[in-house]
Amino acid sequence: MSALSTRRVAAVTMAGLVTGAATLVAAPAALAAPAPLPTPVLSDPTVVPGQPFTVTFTGCGPDAVGSLPDADGSLPLVWYEITNGNDITDTNAANADPDGIVTFDESFQPGTAPGEYTIEGVCDHFYRVQFFPPVTVTVAEPAPTPPSQPTGPEKGDEDDAKAKAKAFVLAKARALAKAKGLTREDAEATAKALAKVVAKARARG
Repeated sequence: MSALSTRRVAAVTMAGLVTGAATLVAAPAALAAPAPLPTPVLSDPTVVPGQPFTVTFTGCGPDAVGSLPDADGSLPLVWYEITNGNDITDTNAANADPDGIVTFDESFQPGTAPGEYTIEGVCDHFYRVQFFPPVTVTVAEPAPTPPSQPTGPEKGDEDDAKAKAKAFVLAKARALAKAKGLTREDAEATAKALAKVVAKARARG
């Protein structure tokens, strides 16, 4: 039995005791069963882990003073559990506003298993409780992360490579001019041609 189910039993038992005691001092009309609570509203019924969504509970307003033996007009507490089978994955609680409305911000932790999760809420007046209809939120598989695109060399690396290539051409040109008696222009042209051949060979290797 889940924690909420246990609390349901305890709450219903307590509510029954209060109702039984109230029949001794209250008129039958004052003990009429309250209207069923509305189903909680999800901002998105299907989410992925880490995606924010909201859960809004309505209809949990205060009992007017004197409407029940213990009614004092105080704001009820809304609390809920999110379960996956018998496992409780999250709980939360807050007072409803005077109109009986409260909205919670929720999200599932990264790594949460895909599947259906049930949100079970309670409108707790402390002297009596009502249960909201359960609502289901679906956790979907997150979209696959696209592979990272290869990045080109940094600008500094490009400048360094160009500088090295230029130095190679000039050094080769000087060596050719000295060894073969070529003019500076012919030596540089030959060195540039050799540099291209070397670059292609490295690329293939």
